[in-house]
Amino acid sequence: MTGTAFQPILRVDAVQKRYGAVKVLDGVDLTVRGGQVVAIRGPNGSGKSTLLRIVATLTSPSAGEISVSGVNALTHSADARRHIGVVMHSPMLYSDLTVRENLMLFAKLCQLDSADRRVDAVVSRLNLTPRIDERVGRLSHGYRKRSAIARAILHQPSLLLLDEPETGLDDTSLNALSDIIHEWQSSNRAVLIASHSSDFVGAFADTEYGIESGRLKRADAV
Repeated sequence: MTGTAFQPILRVDAVQKRYGAVKVLDGVDLTVRGGQVVAIRGPNGSGKSTLLRIVATLTSPSAGEISVSGVNALTHSADARRHIGVVMHSPMLYSDLTVRENLMLFAKLCQLDSADRRVDAVVSRLNLTPRIDERVGRLSHGYRKRSAIARAILHQPSLLLLDEPETGLDDTSLNALSDIIHEWQSSNRAVLIASHSSDFVGAFADTEYGIESGRLKRADAV
């Protein structure tokens, strides 16, 4: 599922999110094009994770529109998810299944061809081979994060959503993640990263935003 260079892969238009009287997002507009790595930086509670959850179709916005690879993510969320790989704080894996079982289940849900080969490839890439037959619930935080990244890239989505993906990774895993981000960029797909680490996102992002009062601002304008 590859994108076309400079063509919009993600469009976020006037997105709002309220929790009761609290407005977390206030008219967010964002376009991420093929070949771009876009970063959103902000402290915990600023709304960056909420935005990624909305784009990932894990949470509904209070208002606004979202499209991923031309698919309306609000009215056709199942189709949109085929184009999205997501790494959140939760690994989004079944704790009582092994790494292999989780990945094979996800491959089946995505109707992937050559599922065994794909699973073996991502497991090797993320140095998961020693833990592939262990239950996810027994893994360390770092191995759970690696497993989540493996799930996110298994179906080769056009858009990667990464919420503080560097947390809990050792140097070897960080290098593997860096290679993945560069691969998505060079193959005209898109990456949207939320992080409070300027050092991490600064190594990849060609565009950075801060988030303030529920609105995005270009980092050079904050």
